[in-house]
Amino acid sequence: MNVLKVLSLSLGVGLSSLSGSVATDLRCESQVNPIAVDCEAPRLSWSIHSEARNVQQTAYRILVASSQELLAGDEGDLWDSAR
Repeated sequence: MNVLKVLSLSLGVGLSSLSGSVATDLRCESQVNPIAVDCEAPRLSWSIHSEARNVQQTAYRILVASSQELLAGDEGDLWDSAR
């Protein structure tokens, strides 16, 4: 049985290996800033924007933390997808 989970997320994106690149069009279950997500494994998506040519994403890591301080320290206490 799916349980309705209400999350308040502050989403920050770091692309340290792609200088000058940013993640845009961040979505969860095809929605921008959803109020609630009613599934156990929500789909996340984004686009990469870069002024450089031929920039491609080769990996990702998603961190979910209970505070901005933990995220700033590269720690996800709620979820770490790993690379």
